[in-house]
Amino acid sequence: AYFGFNANYLSSYLKKRTGYTFIKLVHIQRINVAAEYLTFTNASIDDISTKVGYENASYFYKVFKKYMGTSPSNYRQKYQKN
Repeated sequence: AYFGFNANYLSSYLKKRTGYTFIKLVHIQRINVAAEYLTFTNASIDDISTKVGYENASYFYKVFKKYMGTSPSNYRQKYQKN
């Protein structure tokens, strides 16, 4: 409403231009930010899931694994800089 776009129009525009739905784009952005937190901080995975916008940590684990192919803890072990 702020930008004067209908939500359905904006959603179909994003899908046409990116190939992804709005919700999928939100998940991708959240998971990318979570991956940075996992790599560069020692924050708990539950805290990270909350920081990136997931109220349910188990749902965060599920979405993270879907997009990254591994669990958040395995991702951290593989990529965290000591």
